[in-house]
Amino acid sequence: RAEFARICETSRLIREASRVLPMRKEGNSSRVRFFPAHGNWIQQAGIAAILMLLLGLFWMLWSKPGNDWGDGVARVETVSGDAVFGGVDGAAIEEGALLGKGWVRVEKGTVRLKFRSGAIVTLEAPASFAIDSAMRSYLEFGKVDVFAPESARDFVVATNAMEVVDRGTRFELQVSPDSGESVVEVTQGLVDLHLGSRGTQRRIQPLEAGWKAEISGMGEIVGLREPKAT
Repeated sequence: RAEFARICETSRLIREASRVLPMRKEGNSSRVRFFPAHGNWIQQAGIAAILMLLLGLFWMLWSKPGNDWGDGVARVETVSGDAVFGGVDGAAIEEGALLGKGWVRVEKGTVRLKFRSGAIVTLEAPASFAIDSAMRSYLEFGKVDVFAPESARDFVVATNAMEVVDRGTRFELQVSPDSGESVVEVTQGLVDLHLGSRGTQRRIQPLEAGWKAEISGMGEIVGLREPKAT
């Protein structure tokens, strides 16, 4: 929508500029030219300058950051040299690649993704992670480190037993591939744990910086560790 608004604004400026350009009518013809009758080079130069200015404005608006995402939801920022990918969608991914909705399965190494919303997720192998949208993801198993700036407030990492909803923070989430048990540790800010499997009535448990929660595969808190006293 922002890109469309910028295009509309540029079109409006071009229309307004065209109203003040000198015009002449050829005889009885209905054709109108944007040049003076006697080839006044100063007026021609002014017209050319206005057109160049409008073209430059259009280029600057179109080339603003964010227009290079296309249909991508996340971008691969870094891939460790020892990274190995596997699974159904296990083709190797390269730094700078744009990813849409789908799975990222890492058998070895680490991968850092930047979502279109601004959220940054680092996967640590072995991990099976799904990109759902710019504001939502799913961790089947493995470990992720998540940083969400203000632009990505309410970013979600879901598991089979809960959803971790960011409130402007950095946190780590680890899910066991065998039991489905999870460990959430908040290093900065605050998260809300929406406890319970999909389709059930969930209970919300806030978790502040320094706190760590252990969650069963059924979405129950089985351990809660408060920050160490300093």
